[in-house]
Amino acid sequence: MEAAVMVQMEEKMYYDKLLTIVREANQFQSYIVFEMNGMVINGKSLISVSTFLKQKNQMTVRAVGNDAKDAVEAIKKLI
Repeated sequence: MEAAVMVQMEEKMYYDKLLTIVREANQFQSYIVFEMNGMVINGKSLISVSTFLKQKNQMTVRAVGNDAKDAVEAIKKLI
């Protein structure tokens, strides 16, 4: 399961939002990755996500596993 999303985060809420996204990703058993500009990172790693996500970028959320659809939909709502 995958979905394209537009990252839109206000600067003052940026790090809180990143932490929320990673916490949400870790609630699922599926393998979750974010892809942007040919780079793929682990969506469950705060370090990876914090170096990857920037304000107002287009990215793809991809998940593989039993709860992949739910994972992608939940993360889409947060971003």
